Amino acid sequence: EAFTKPNSILDQIVGDPNARGQKTDAGWDNLDFQWTNLINYQFKVKEKHNFDLTGMYEYQKTNFRNYSLTRKGFVNGELPTAGTAVVGVPFTGRTENATISYFGQLDYDYDGKYLLTVVGRNDGSSRLGDDKWEDAYGVSAGWVLSKDLFNNNNIVNFLKLRASYGELNSTAGVGSYDAVSLFNSTSYANATATNLTSGNAANTKLGFEQAKKQDYGIEARFFKNRLNLGASYFYDLRENFIYDDYLPATGWNSTINAGKWVAKGFELELRGAVIKSENVNLMRYR
Repeated sequence: EAFTKPNSILDQIVGDPNARGQKTDAGWDNLDFQWTNLINYQFKVKEKHNFDLTGMYEYQKTNFRNYSLTRKGFVNGELPTAGTAVVGVPFTGRTENATISYFGQLDYDYDGKYLLTVVGRNDGSSRLGDDKWEDAYGVSAGWVLSKDLFNNNNIVNFLKLRASYGELNSTAGVGSYDAVSLFNSTSYANATATNLTSGNAANTKLGFEQAKKQDYGIEARFFKNRLNLGASYFYDLRENFIYDDYLPATGWNSTINAGKWVAKGFELELRGAVIKSENVNLMRYR
């Protein structure tokens, strides 16, 4: 709370000459709730086929409330209660949003040589337009060549080829009600009447921002794991960016999906052990 005594020096500088003294009471409360259910099952078939199944359900909700009450026109600076003032300007606010996700993953490997992971998920958000749901998928595969071609080799200790593709949904930057029309209220006639004006334009097609990435690479270790090599090529695509668009014809803002961004290139990592013993490790990276 904040209180400016009537007819004080501060009140004479910034106060209302027609309603001396001012007091503001304000507060807020925020509740973040998350419920996650996870199930996992692992099994083998004929000792060499290894399976790992995972399923998940997740629910998240945010509930934010705030209030503010400003009163002016206090007759006595020693009684700073709202009931002793003449003019009051109350404000209350509340925002809610919720997200639901379903997730499934299968991990498989054959004797540690051939690796496969398949992922699928379905996300839903109350912040979006009419279509509040979006799927996302991912798959990765690997082949540990060293188990087939260089078993018990003193030079090549590990050699693996890998490839992956993954998708991700995001609502970062989206407010609780950016997809619907909002109204602003303003008071007039000495705060005895209220006028409603449009605050933003609805976008019923507002959806998730999406990221899609491909990655292809090789991993190798040589000379009793003293020399490590990693090389990969990646292609990273981002689309349906979320940002506020200003509409000059109306003077309103609207949250939209637009744009595309691509990054691609090669990554190379070389790591060597200059000194490697039970007590000392000195590594060099390039």
